[in-house]
Order: sequence, then C-alpha cells, then structure tokens
Amino acid sequence: FVDVFNSVPNIFGYGDIIKRIKENVELGTLEEKYRTIFENYTIAITIVDNNEYVVSWNTYTEELLGMDQNDLYMRPVKTLYPPEEWEKIRRENIRKKGIKYRMETKMNRKKELQPFDVEISLCVLKGEKGNIIGSIGIIKDITKQKEMEQAFKKSEEKFKQLYEKAPVPYHTLSPDGTITDVNDTWCQTLGYNKEEVIGKSIFDFIETSERETAKDSFEKKIQSKQLYSSANERTYLTKTNEKRIFVIRDYFSLNNDYNINTIYTIMDDITELKKVEKELKKHEAIQIISQRLQNIIEKIEDGITLSNIKGNFELFNSRMQEITGYTKEEANRDGDFTTLLYPDLQEQKKALDNINEAIKKGYSRNVETTIQAKDGTKKTMLVSTSLTNIDGSDMFLSVYHDITERKKAEEIIRESESKHRTLLRNLPQKIFFKDKNYEYISCNESYASDLKIKPEEITGKTDFDFYPKNIAEKYRADDHRILESGITEDIEEPYIKEGKTLWVHTVKTPVKDTNGKIIGVLGIFWDVTEQKKMQEAIKQSEERYRAIFESANDGIITLSKQGKIEDINAIASKLFGYSREEFIGKNLKEIMHIFTLKSKMTIMKNFAMRVLGKEISPYDVEMIKADGNILNIEINAVPLRKNREIIGDLAILRDVTDRKKAEDELKKKIEELERYKKVTVDRELKMLELKKQIKKLEEQLNNKR
Repeated sequence: FVDVFNSVPNIFGYGDIIKRIKENVELGTLEEKYRTIFENYTIAITIVDNNEYVVSWNTYTEELLGMDQNDLYMRPVKTLYPPEEWEKIRRENIRKKGIKYRMETKMNRKKELQPFDVEISLCVLKGEKGNIIGSIGIIKDITKQKEMEQAFKKSEEKFKQLYEKAPVPYHTLSPDGTITDVNDTWCQTLGYNKEEVIGKSIFDFIETSERETAKDSFEKKIQSKQLYSSANERTYLTKTNEKRIFVIRDYFSLNNDYNINTIYTIMDDITELKKVEKELKKHEAIQIISQRLQNIIEKIEDGITLSNIKGNFELFNSRMQEITGYTKEEANRDGDFTTLLYPDLQEQKKALDNINEAIKKGYSRNVETTIQAKDGTKKTMLVSTSLTNIDGSDMFLSVYHDITERKKAEEIIRESESKHRTLLRNLPQKIFFKDKNYEYISCNESYASDLKIKPEEITGKTDFDFYPKNIAEKYRADDHRILESGITEDIEEPYIKEGKTLWVHTVKTPVKDTNGKIIGVLGIFWDVTEQKKMQEAIKQSEERYRAIFESANDGIITLSKQGKIEDINAIASKLFGYSREEFIGKNLKEIMHIFTLKSKMTIMKNFAMRVLGKEISPYDVEMIKADGNILNIEINAVPLRKNREIIGDLAILRDVTDRKKAEDELKKKIEELERYKKVTVDRELKMLELKKQIKKLEEQLNNKR
C-alpha cells in the first residue's frame, strides 16, 4: 500500500488527499493507517495489477458499483466498462503516458442494465525498481451532473429559439453598454445584421440629440442595482438613418455580489403610434375645452340635461342623477322620461308647457314643478329650458334647481300660529326660530323644557340669556354664517342641560320670505351624546391596538390584498434598519432589495400562494439590513379578514439568526459523530473479518501438516 501511494501523482485534484495519507502513514503503523484512510474517502479508488485484474478497492467502490468482494477481487477491469468505453480507455495508452486526468466515460453496475456516467483519473504504479506493477483509478459518479447539463442544454436551446423568433426586438448589453447579442426582429427593424452591431456601443444607434440623456439614464439604472427599470421612450436610427421610436424596458441579471453583469432589453416599436398621436394633438385644444366644460357642468349644484326633440338625453350630469335617482341610461331606456319624472298630470302639463314655450321663444322662464324621484320622494324644482342648435340639430338644454328645502322652510313660516305651535309642541326634536337679529321668535316644548321656561317666554331673548358666554358666542357665529351664506348646515356642537354638557346634532337652515329674502334661522337638533361616547370608545380601541402593535416583541407588517405595505411596527423597522416611512405605501417588489436572491424567490412564491388562497407555513428567509449585515428571519403570514372576507395579510417577523447558528452548530456536531461512528464500526468489522481469515488460513496450514 505504501508503494502504491508513493507512486500516485496529484491526479483528479486529490493531491492534498495523497499528501495527508502519506503523512498519516509515517506517523503510525503503516498498513493499518493507510487502510483506515483508504476505506473512508467518499471517492471510489481501485488498484489493478499488471495483468489488468482488480486486486484492491475501497468501500465506496462497492457502493458505487453495487458489487462486493466476490464480484470485484481478481475481476478483469475491462468488464467494469462497456466494450466501446474500454476501447476508448485503451486508446489513451496510459502505460506509455503514465497518467490520464479526468476522462469522462461510462461504467457498469451489477444490477443495472444501463451503464452510468463517471469521471475517472488513471495512473500507472511502479515498483521499487521502477518497473510497472499495475495502475490506480480514481472514479467519480457524474450521473446527476450529466443530467443537469442535458436539461440546461435543452432549456438554453428553447430560450435561444424564443429569443431569436420573438416578434419584438431584443438586445443584451454588458454593464458598459456594449451589445453582446440581438435577435432577428431587432436586425429586421433597424436594418442591420448581427455582425454589424455585436461588440458596438448601443449608444451608437440612438438618435444624436438623445445620446447624452440615454447615457445618464443608463448609468443611473446600473447604479440602482434593481432587477428591472421602468419603461421609457428612446429614438433609434435605422441603417438608412430613419428615426424609429421605441418604448424600452430593461431587465438586469445580478452576480453573487449583487452587481449587474447583463442587461436584457425589450423594445416596443411605437413609431406609427407616435404619428397618430401627432395627428390627434391637432384636436387637443378642442378636447381640453370640452373637458373643462364637462368639469364645470359636473360641479354645478343644479341638475343639467341636454336632450333632442325625441327626448333622448346626450347630457345628464351627476347632480341630475342625485336629484332624480336615475342614471342617464335609465332615463333614455324609458323612452318618455317626462311621464316617469312627472306622474302627476298637472305637474306633467307644467313641464310640457315649459318645453313648448322654449320652442316658441327659444327659452322658458323658471317654472316651479314637483317631480317624483326614483325612490318615490317628491321634490320641488325650478326648471328653465332653452332651445339650442348643435351640429344642425335642435336640442333642449334644461336646468333643474332643487328648492325642496326652501319650500319646506317657507311652508313652516306660512303655517298659522296655532298650527305652527301645535307642530312644534308635538315634535320630539328640539326646534327654534330666530330672526335676523339673533333673537328667538318661538320654540317648541322640548326646547323650552331644557331651558326651564315656557315656550312663549323665549320670544325676544338671545342665546346669551340661557348659555355660558363661550357657548353663546359660538351659536351667534353659526347663525351669522348661515344668514350671510344662505346655506343649510349640519352642525355638531355642545349643549348645556341641567349643568351637564351634552353633544347635539343641529340642522340650521335660512328662512326666506316670499320674495326670497332671508328673514331668520330655523334650527332643529337632537342628542348625539351616546354616539360621541361610542366614537370615543372606538378611538380608544384604535389607540389600544396601536399600543399592542408597537409593543409587540416581533416585527409586524400589514399588507393590502395587492401586496402593498400599509403599516409596519417599530420592531420590524429596527430589524430592517430602515425607517417606517421608507416602507409605507410600497409593494413587495419595491423592497425586494433587502433580501438575498434565494429569499426573493421564496417570498414571491409564498405571496403567490397566499393570493390563490392557499395557507402557508412559517418559512425562513435571509434579509440584508441597511448596514449590510445578514439576518435570518422567520416569516409567518396570516390573512387579515373583514366580515369574513380576506382584505390583506399580516406578516409576523422574528429574528432567528441565533437559532439558525445553533442549529448549524448542532448539525455539524451530529455529522462529526456520524463520521466517527462509521469509521469506528467499519474498522471493527474489518478486523473481525481479518481475524476470521487468519484463523481459517491457520487451520488450512495445520491440515496440510
């Protein structure tokens, strides 16, 4: 054995193994030390004598070939190979050359019909006198490697076909902008062949006025180290100097140091589209004016319609939809919207008279009519109509001004005093009426009861006679604003009752006389104290949630159903090393730079499963902190639900870096123990076998004697 290994040069990259074997041999019993090392290396080693018979091998050889001592000892080595492979090995003439490094071939397994792929290194063995006494072979199973190479070759071929035959131009660039490849469509579009462009700078093909901008943009993309860039327009020149406009999208391939090594670019030719856009710009001014008019019409507080002589609506603004409850489609579908809007025959006649007047005069005066909305409610309108000609067709432009609330106020004022008082007395809400000087004219029993007076005692009084100064001043300011603006307001404000401050919801509306002049303020209000308490309870609940969210021991991130980050607690921000503001509102792709490449794939895969509604178990990823350190993070994603509907995800993040280190250490110790166990047990078994053989030989010797 010592002679064998003294004669083995550094083959198959195992020179360090041979060196260690020699050192171990010199330190202890030569044969015993060698045998231990020889048997425990996980590569197959065979020794063949000068007649090409296998005379020695290690344990791994038996595992690799599926053979035992009875199969291998003094077996012709050529039977381990298919005939054609053995001939190929013989042609290498190892005896003359003395050595052959890393030769790919095939070998036979005992119980398999098909040979398997191996990589072998061979060298001759010489005796003390320098004569050849045999050879040694080191064998490595490369079956999986060959399968992977074949799969990669097929994948590469498919990609090449897709790349070359794609209907859009593609090119690939090095980080300095040099063209490394283009597809057929790229060549056809720009009029070049591959030999004319590969190796040249991509900027040589960009229109002169855009080259510097293109270079600056390209450099920023490289520095960003993102996986892809947003689309942007760029003008290229064909071989005949024709300008072609493209939308380009860049995708980047990163190396192990996360530096860009290849840029893949897809180009969409939008030259013809740009020509169409140029033509459309001629009409842009008209479109802008039309849009502005549309915006104005939509913002007007009155309902506006534009209809033809047959009653079909071309315009039916959003305010008209609010007033009537009908959409434009519903109004046109009916066929006679006037009948639907005016079920009362007298009101219908008013509407038709209004239209006829517009036909005769070109316009009509404001006509007060009552319409019925889709939900059955009746509303009082002032309607005016004018006749106009658009593109040669007569059209009716009508304006509907809702005066329902004003009519209600006027109706209350016109009621007789007794009827008015009866109404006020019986209503459960608190009602009052003030004049332009902020003095009370009347109130109902409910309001007077709170003030500890009778209803008739309120006449001529002001809020300063009943409320603290600060409250009275607020009421005075509200009344003044309503009298000045003439607009009804909903106001939520404090109200003093029996020394306690309650919250009330007040509707205050201006009251007008028959000439439309504001003469006072009518107020109706009711107690909303309990509602305020409920709102406060909700607010406190939200604050408690926020406190729990921020004080949790683990990092927490909430995401929308589309994968956009909605909230992140302080622990998560500390784990990442980034501020909360750097995450809120961003989607998963925008924060992928904080994870390693393998972890990016894991996260996107699990997010896709969540989108499909599949539950996922907690999983580990590697995260790159802002300071560059790597952390092992366990992610547990659970669905967020509202009324049983999934509205997003809750991701709980836990730093398991120390745990992973401990697991790795434990794994290494277990592997060391397993190796030690294997060495010890195998040695003992072989010693027992050797003793049996020695005993057997001694018995044979005694029998011969």
